Amino acid sequence: MDADFLVNFGGSLASLAIGLGIYVVYMRCVHSRCNIHNSWIDCESPEVKELKFQKQKTVLKKALHEIRIESARDNVNGSSL
Repeated sequence: MDADFLVNFGGSLASLAIGLGIYVVYMRCVHSRCNIHNSWIDCESPEVKELKFQKQKTVLKKALHEIRIESARDNVNGSSL
């Protein structure tokens, strides 16, 4: 076999392997239930996004409830800020 053919075939094979590796990692990321955050990739599943949203909503509701209780207490005592 010709040496140039083997070099070109090896380069093509390496490119195919790298492309396949990227595709496999991407598909695993899309179908996983985990989250990945680093300087190269930022990936979250819809389930993780929904859990974060629900947690944030719960924290905000709790904070609003505490503010409402303090406001009601201030109104009863007759003091205002």
